Amino acid sequence: MTRLQSAKRNRLLVLALVLLLSLAEEAEDEDAEVVKQSVPKKNTQPKGRPQGGRYLNQYNPYTKNKDGSRKYTPSLNKKPHFEEIEEGEEAKYDKKNPHKFLGDTKELADDQLEVIGDIYDDESHKKPQALVGLPNDEALRRPGTLEEKTPPNIPQDFGSIDIKPFEFRIYSHNVKNGGHQTLVPGEQPWAKRFRKITASIKFNSQRNTVVTLQEVYKFQLNDIMTELNRYAAEEDQWKAYGAGRIDGVEIGEFVPIIYKSSEWDLIFADTLWLNDRNVRKGISGWDAKYPRIVSFVTLKHKDTGNYINVFNTHLDHVGELSKVGSVNLIAERMDSLNEWPSFLSGDFNSEPGDKPYQILTDYYSDSSKLVTPFNKYGHEKSTVTGFEGEVLLDGGENIDYIFAPKYTVKLEDSPTCDELQPKAASNKLFLKLQGWAMLHSKFGGVYMSDHRPIVADFSLAGKC
Repeated sequence: MTRLQSAKRNRLLVLALVLLLSLAEEAEDEDAEVVKQSVPKKNTQPKGRPQGGRYLNQYNPYTKNKDGSRKYTPSLNKKPHFEEIEEGEEAKYDKKNPHKFLGDTKELADDQLEVIGDIYDDESHKKPQALVGLPNDEALRRPGTLEEKTPPNIPQDFGSIDIKPFEFRIYSHNVKNGGHQTLVPGEQPWAKRFRKITASIKFNSQRNTVVTLQEVYKFQLNDIMTELNRYAAEEDQWKAYGAGRIDGVEIGEFVPIIYKSSEWDLIFADTLWLNDRNVRKGISGWDAKYPRIVSFVTLKHKDTGNYINVFNTHLDHVGELSKVGSVNLIAERMDSLNEWPSFLSGDFNSEPGDKPYQILTDYYSDSSKLVTPFNKYGHEKSTVTGFEGEVLLDGGENIDYIFAPKYTVKLEDSPTCDELQPKAASNKLFLKLQGWAMLHSKFGGVYMSDHRPIVADFSLAGKC
């Protein structure tokens, strides 16, 4: 074999070896791919989180309105189909949480339910006759009346009054009347909701707290007061003022005002019917569906001698004229009662864009609008939830408020003086919003009411 032939053979052997190595690597890659495909894909989602799912076009309960908001229209006859999606997109359908409420849905265990079970201590409380205050046909045919009251004279010459600084809280909550035998979906009986409501009041009360509630029948108020005072010392009892909207005594819903006798003296208390004919008679006003009332008190703080006026109401849910007429009537009474600060809380069945709200904010300040990033807590939107969170799905509603005098200032504001009105309350009283909150109302998968509690903290001092 010549030298040329030997070199040619060596080149062929090298090429053959390279080819064999290439084929071996491809075979190894194919085997690895087969092994990889045979191993189940690990679920990287946190334990307890449902697998993701997206509603396909043939079934999508969420549709958009013309204004861009989402509308929920569930099917009654079929479940949605899904396609796999990435984590973070819309959660898979959960029959235990059909409305997709972003909150706790876990129900309490039996031993936990036993601890916070019925509030009634004996069977007699569960009988119908114990439900004091429910309207009957006779009471509805004979509307009540209340005599005119004259407020007492109290010190109002702020030029000579030494205003001692103090802080106080107003806590307001529509607790949903418990007089219906037929409950709406998601609503628990009053006996099941009650302790959560009073627990919220007690836990969220600080020194000098005044509580205002809406949709309270007499039997509910009795239960609330019994529970608030269950372990209270004799000198530290909670007391309440209120009147039924049917007879002015105990029949019909109350809008009670509750305070501690160790902190406040009740100087004056009254209730007016909100109508355009006779505010001392239990009749509906304008186009209201039901008679509506405002209850109000003048309280004297025991430690400082300062006074505040607290008004509480629940406006009609139907009559637009009634809501406008009612807020005008309330504002007039607030303005004429005395010169000390007056506060108005309640369920106004009106959102900020509605006329009743706009009328009130011409004279008073919505405390939620005085907050800063440094003194607010809780939910940003929707004082109403519904018992299944359905109101939240529709974008939420703000209809519950705590209004304060127009001269109330924000947290960072400093006192200013008005030389043109040297003795006016606005020039002598330094009223500041210290904090505001919309509290949570769903625990153990259950709403304690279809509204959330709201809270406003104020400080009062002298100036100028």
